[in-house]
Amino acid sequence: MLLCRRAGQDKPNPRVRVDHGKHNRYQPAKERTEDEQPLERKPWILGTAVGTHPAGKWAFKPRGEAFRGLKVGLTTFSPSGMTLDATIALLKRLDISYVSLKPFHLALESTPRKRTVARRKISDSGLALLGCGLIELPPEERGMRAWFDYASDIGAATMVVKVQQPSLRMLERIVRGYEGIRVAIHTHGPEKRDP
Repeated sequence: MLLCRRAGQDKPNPRVRVDHGKHNRYQPAKERTEDEQPLERKPWILGTAVGTHPAGKWAFKPRGEAFRGLKVGLTTFSPSGMTLDATIALLKRLDISYVSLKPFHLALESTPRKRTVARRKISDSGLALLGCGLIELPPEERGMRAWFDYASDIGAATMVVKVQQPSLRMLERIVRGYEGIRVAIHTHGPEKRDP
């Protein structure tokens, strides 16, 4: 549960909670008032992390170097309703230099040409593509290799993946054949038993 501040408050308001959807374990027994309504999670996280509101405008502009040397990045899941071009423009406007690409901004089925174009758009805008995912890896080798080829084509150094436990040995064997690509295994909490 995240407590958040409303404009003009000095202390967090314990009555305002960020709604985590089905994973929210703290369901209030009474109906919430207008001041107690849950905030939408993605715009709140995006806005809080970079000091903006969801439209991508600075609530406050930092003085000097953006983020005082902290390397700030964003996965393209956060602005999921935007095109890749609009997402790149948003990141530039917010002085964010690092990005992780979600497959809905560039599908696995995309041609090598489209992958090259997307990679060039990202690098030409001054952004560093750190990774891609979340990718649900299929259990067969051919499907896994297709995702590794995808990551290699777009220049992603890290793939964030969900993989079934029986496929871990195959994943380890495949990743050794792709120099420069790391794998980060994403888990979904205690209700999911997969690694």
